[in-house]
This record gives sequence, structure tokens and C-alpha cells, in this order.
Amino acid sequence: YHTSRRHCGCLRPVEVEEFVFLIRHSGHTMLSSGRMFGQWILATISITGTAAEQNDDVRWKFLHAAPPHYTTLKLTKNESIVVDGRLDDLAWSAPGVEWTTAMVDITRHNYTPFNLIPDSLQARAKLRWDANFLYIGVELREPFITFNVTGHNGADVPYKDNDFETFIDVSGTTQYYKEFEMSAGNATYDVLWGVPDGEGLACAPNASDDDTSDPALPICVNTSSHFYDGNWTMANVATWGLGGGGLTAATSYSPQDFNTFVSPYAVWTAEIAFPFRSNGGTRQRGWHGGLLDAGPPYANHAFENADPTTNTQTYWHIDLSRAEHPRRYTSTNPTPVVEFCPLGCSSNLSGTVPDMNPPTSAECAAVKAEWPTLLGTDPWSCYWEWAIADVGPNAYMHRPLYWATLQFAEPDQSGASDLTCGQMEGPSRYISRLILLAERVHKAQTGAYTASFPQLLDTCAKTDGCDADDLTYALDTKDRFTTLALDLPQKGSCGLTGCFRATVAMTIDGFDFVTTVDSNSKVETTYGESSTVQRPCLFTTQQNSLTPGTDLKE
Repeated sequence: YHTSRRHCGCLRPVEVEEFVFLIRHSGHTMLSSGRMFGQWILATISITGTAAEQNDDVRWKFLHAAPPHYTTLKLTKNESIVVDGRLDDLAWSAPGVEWTTAMVDITRHNYTPFNLIPDSLQARAKLRWDANFLYIGVELREPFITFNVTGHNGADVPYKDNDFETFIDVSGTTQYYKEFEMSAGNATYDVLWGVPDGEGLACAPNASDDDTSDPALPICVNTSSHFYDGNWTMANVATWGLGGGGLTAATSYSPQDFNTFVSPYAVWTAEIAFPFRSNGGTRQRGWHGGLLDAGPPYANHAFENADPTTNTQTYWHIDLSRAEHPRRYTSTNPTPVVEFCPLGCSSNLSGTVPDMNPPTSAECAAVKAEWPTLLGTDPWSCYWEWAIADVGPNAYMHRPLYWATLQFAEPDQSGASDLTCGQMEGPSRYISRLILLAERVHKAQTGAYTASFPQLLDTCAKTDGCDADDLTYALDTKDRFTTLALDLPQKGSCGLTGCFRATVAMTIDGFDFVTTVDSNSKVETTYGESSTVQRPCLFTTQQNSLTPGTDLKE
């Protein structure tokens, strides 16, 4: 299972940095779905200066490396969403409710065309919220709509069919994030992950409901799916739908598009309502979990400080993705020819049905040779993963430090639709991520973490995805980054025999805060002022938000 710049004289220095950010994240890149990567048409604009050459008034924000930002607006008293998969509620077309940008390849590649997804396979989403739910409406292009997996947390996972996936870290700690998958047939699957999967981190085995122990480590994984331990789910299996207060999801597509190849693509849509909170502390029938759920060692086993209904300036970290498998088609016009789609499909496949048996390892290897971004050639990794926020040098979605930022906002009484306020701790989270990456590589190479920044910078400079220039800049810019420190504590502080803990302290417009990261990937930010005080915005312009891409319906 896969849980496996040239010259522009029209902008001031501040605008240049923000314009670079806009170009990277706006979704207005033009693509045509040519057969080979080299045939894709890419509209680009080049701007004077690398990040290292930007004005110091802006450079400390590291906007060139900032994750995408999306502002989700609360439903007004006159708005509602009926979860039927159709996206026809007026709430989805209200002012300020924008589509996410075009998806990119899961991994940030040095060869730019590898990052790009053809128009015919794009997906986009909108997000709203109210007192009880986070709503996601999604629209996916797909040449062949079909499904075999059924039910919720059933015998198989929706990923086995082509699916849509959501990853949500409500606390920003990387701990107790939620994974959700769904197929065009509305098969669903959800998991509560105590620590990022696949990193070999320290965590506690899942405890039974009768175990009242409070270990220092988070529970590794909790789900009612038989693939892992536990019994957690956001679904109220006794009373499905919004009336039961739990997870609600629905899909929609044209019946004539089902189980037949459509050139260049068909469209299926989905709506999901994720409950914020669980409805109690027991796992009896009728119980459901929520996005704010946590576990040991967190008080009340919940992230109460991340509740957007009771806390101002709430930010979550989120990624939306889709898994797409190569399918074996046989064209009979004019003679039988076997093709593997969906990339590079020929129009003469219209009306045909593929062989739904998984490709062999040899076939996957042949597909990967032509389309190198296929994740692997074994049965579990023979698929593509595309997301709104790439996960850097990784090829695995379970990397919360790379996900997009989700800002919760309420519509302004003045009618203003642009309420974007960039998360203040973005730069400290970014530097923490660089330190974590470099420390991991240093330990892999030497057998130990380091408390030496010169050693760490040397490792960072040789590591894919680690920017030693940015890390050096943070070390040298004391008026913004007041403290950068590395510590190698004894066992007990991170649950491991060998540990490191990094501290990144910043000051912005008189606001002091500290972000820490440790060898167990735990990230925490603490503030020197009350949580009710309005904190500065890293950026405020709509251009720095995830803005609409091309209209999929045109």
C-alpha cells in the first residue's frame, strides 16, 4: 500500500519577490497535452535576481520557498452546502471562494517539465467551513471513470482505483494528521497518523479503549480500516450523512461517461464534509472522530487550540492529491495496438474499455521509461501522484512540512473578498525544515546528528532540496532570526536514543515567537503574546493566495 530571471523594470524589490511567488503558485501556467514532456508548451516569465539577490526587506520571508496558501471562507447564515457531489450550491460560487491552483507532480524535480501535469488530467478544489465541518468540493478530469472498491474502510482502499486524497495537519506539529481517500464510486478511507508515516519515527503502539495510560509518544496509527491497528474513523457508521454529525461524502458524474474511454477527458466531482470534532470519548456504535482529534500526550486527546471556531488566526496545513494508475488499452483502429494510459492517450481509444488487471512489473518499467514520474514499477507503486503542493525531494505524500497553508477566515462585513493573511511563522517553519533535512542526511552519512552549524551547512549544500544559502542568510540576519540553535539532548526529550532539537526564534514587527523541530519531526511554535492579539501577516495580497487556474469547464 502506498501509504507507502531576467530583467523587469516595472516592479519594486518587494513586488519582485511577491511576483515570483505569484508566478510559481498562481496556476496560470499554460500547458498543452503533448505526447512527450518536451512537447508541452510552458509560458514563463523571468525576473531579475535569485533569492540570494533579493532585497533584505523581503528576503527574510523566503516567499520563493513558501508553500501555497489558501483562504477558506466561513459559510454565512444564508449559505449552506448539500453534500450530493454536484457542486451546484451557491456557497461554492460566492465572492472570494477560489479554486486551488493546478496540480503538480508530487516531487519537486530539477527538470521543470517533470513537475507539470497535462490539462486533461488536472483537478482543482474549493473549501468552505462552518461551526461543525470543513467542506471540500473537488472537480477532477479523468478519461476513464470507473471503480471497483466499495464502502468505507472496507476490504480494499480507494487508491486501488484512481482516487482523490486529502491530508490535513490541524496543529502544524506534523503529529496526528489525517489522511482521507475517495474514489469516483464514493468508496472512502480515513486514518489518523500519530507521526509522519515512513520516516522510522518513534511512536507508541495503539492502546485499547480501556488503557488510560498517557505515554510521552504519540500513537503510531489509529483507524478502523483493517490495514492498521485501532478503531478511529470520522464516519458515523450508525447514522450516515450530516445528520449523524460524521464524515459525509458524495460523488457525481455523467452516466454516459462511466466505464468507457472519453477523449480528451470526462469530469467527475465530489463533495466532502469533514467533522471538526468527535462526538464523545467512547467507541460505541454511533461514535465518530473529527479533524481536531489527537491522542497521547496531548491534553484531552485533542488539538483545542487549532479549532477555527474558537481561535483567531487559525492556520492548518493541508495537501490535496490524486493517484492515477496506468491502464492497458487495446486499440483496434486500424490494427490492434496496446497502449498504456492516461498519459499520451490517443483519441482513437474513445469508447474502449481497458484491462483493469494491474500491469506487470515489466510493463510498469516500460511505462516509467517513457513517463519517468511514475512512482515505481512494483504493484504497489506503479502509479502517479499529483498534488496542489509538491513535497520537495520526497515522493511520498506523508510529509506535512511541505503541505499548503490553509487559513480560516470569516467574510468581511464590508464585502471585501480578499482576506488573505500569510502565516507569520512561515519563515521559521521553512528554516526548521531545512535543518531537519540536513540533520537527517548528516546522521545517515556519519551515524550521528550534529550541533555544529558549519557541519550542517556543508551537508545542506550537498543535499537535494536543502538550500544552504537560505540557511546561511537566516544565521546571519539577527534582526529577524534572533536565535538559531542546535541541541543534542539525552533520551527522553524525543523518545529516541540519539536526538536533536533545533530552535528558530524570530521577531516580526515587535512580535516574538519560537519554532522548534526535533528528530521525531515534531514542530512547535510558541508566541510571546496572547493568542487573541492580531499577529502580523507575512503577506496580504490575493496574488499570494492559491488563485483560480483555467476553467476546467471551458
